[in-house]
Amino acid sequence: MHTFRQFLYRRLGLLLLSTAALLLFSCSRTIDRPTKPVIDAPATPAGVTVAIGDRTIRLSWQDTEDAVRYRVYRVSNTVDELRLYDSTSVTTYTDHNVSNGVNYFYQVAAVDAAGLEGVRSPEIAAQAGVFSVAIDNDKQYTNSRTVSLSLTAPSTVSAVRLASTPTLSDRPWLPYSSSRSWELSSGDGEKTVYAEFRDASGATSIDIVSDDIILDTRAVIDSVVVGGDSAELSAGDTVMLLVAAGEADGKASVQVAGFSVDCYDDATHGDNVAGDGLYRRAWEIPFDADFESQAAVGRFTDRAGNTAENRSSQGLLTVRRAPDPVTVFAFSESEARIGISWTQSEAGDFEYYRLFRSTTATVNNHSTMVFSTGSKTTTTYADTGLTAATNYYYSVWVYDQTGLTAASPIVSARTDVNNAPEAVIVSEPTDIGTTQLKITWTASTAEDFASYRLKRSPGEKLISIISSRTQTEYTDDNLDLENESYQYWVEVWDRGGLWTTSNIVSWTASGGGLEAVTVTTPQPVDPDTTSVRISWSPSSASNFQSYRVFRSPDNQRGNAILIGIISTRTETQYIDGNGDFTDETYYYWVAVFDNDGVSVDSDPVAWNP
Repeated sequence: MHTFRQFLYRRLGLLLLSTAALLLFSCSRTIDRPTKPVIDAPATPAGVTVAIGDRTIRLSWQDTEDAVRYRVYRVSNTVDELRLYDSTSVTTYTDHNVSNGVNYFYQVAAVDAAGLEGVRSPEIAAQAGVFSVAIDNDKQYTNSRTVSLSLTAPSTVSAVRLASTPTLSDRPWLPYSSSRSWELSSGDGEKTVYAEFRDASGATSIDIVSDDIILDTRAVIDSVVVGGDSAELSAGDTVMLLVAAGEADGKASVQVAGFSVDCYDDATHGDNVAGDGLYRRAWEIPFDADFESQAAVGRFTDRAGNTAENRSSQGLLTVRRAPDPVTVFAFSESEARIGISWTQSEAGDFEYYRLFRSTTATVNNHSTMVFSTGSKTTTTYADTGLTAATNYYYSVWVYDQTGLTAASPIVSARTDVNNAPEAVIVSEPTDIGTTQLKITWTASTAEDFASYRLKRSPGEKLISIISSRTQTEYTDDNLDLENESYQYWVEVWDRGGLWTTSNIVSWTASGGGLEAVTVTTPQPVDPDTTSVRISWSPSSASNFQSYRVFRSPDNQRGNAILIGIISTRTETQYIDGNGDFTDETYYYWVAVFDNDGVSVDSDPVAWNP
């Protein structure tokens, strides 16, 4: 870096060299190839000044009489003599071929139309550099009129002048410092500070630099709104919170019953318009929230750091906590029944349980409700009438006295594979007139019961379908009981389409129809009792078809199995060789069948070991 003293030394050295040259050669180096006497050369340009900027140095001077052109001389060190650098026809010259922080030395000489160059102007030095001003470290906003200015300039700068308008000519030059305090003009809004610089040699900055900042000294909350300005909600619900501040880029929040909720003005979190000064939040109320009639208190700090006075909502917010969900268990009990149990609710304001069912994995309070009870201690239920081999899904909902609910996790169970229902037992028909018979039977225990189907022979005619499990009798009318014999049996059908057939009971016509034969006590065939003989009286039926021998381990005709068929009327005995006759008791019946399919059973006889 060259100092002013170096500049003086340089000038003194050049003066001594010039004097020596005059003494030795008795001629001048200032005028190149003079075409006129020296006394006719143009005058030296006067009023040469320098302005400096970023990698730019600008020279200006006064117009010189007879000059048609000006030559600019430059050097960037203190040793070499200035050399012709460029020329111009006007009284300013801007040098863009410079580096910041380097001293450059210039002279200007006038040239007339004959090409004669006059004496150069005194040597002048300049150093290019960057100039800037920043308010409060280039912040966009401030809430104070007193700000800090950060100034940037080359090291040769010694003075600066500042103003709030672009006109600085009437402002005083102040000693240069890289940091200065400044008072902004009153009133909120955009403020500008302008700066001009000057170095020790008097060179000023080419451009006036400036910086802007927005003065904002006040923040206000216009209103705070919760929901529709009045709301009763449950934990887990979503409520809209609004802080109306009237300015963007701030920070807003709402305090309600100990919860702090940030609000946004950026078209997120439930805000629909960014930058409109309305700070919103679609707040999902936490599940531990439980409070009554609380105001929402809005808080706001604007972009300049001003804090608004807190403001409360006019509407009050009430949040009630739903009961805790219970734990549910489900298990199959049969092809048509699933058992469900659950833990007892601990809700102090318990109202009732509701059990919902679906055949898909989605179960809610719009699904089929299969059970409801207001007893807190009732925690089991048997779901019946289901389809076999089917998945069912369940959820138990707990309701409290305010209408709040809690749904249990969904559980599932699969009903068992369908099995045919057990057969019912039909009693012997009883006449209730000359044309009617009453048929009764035991009730089915099938959980997936669908219907009873009552059939009659001759002809295996379906005479009734009964869908009520508890209806276990039927009156068959328009019969010819004196001349016709009838047989009846009941089929039990389930909803899966499976069925079983009961025992067959008969009615024998009173006017000469089939008569039952008499069976004698079974006798052993051999001393070892490996078989027994069953004997009976012959049938007198005119349309005899066959004898049919039945055996059962108990005295229940419905449990008897057919062990023999004899088609000859006179063959009235049957040997049973398939049993444990030394240890087991057996019961035997002989049924007489005619060619119409009508039959009549004998009384049972027993074999006892």
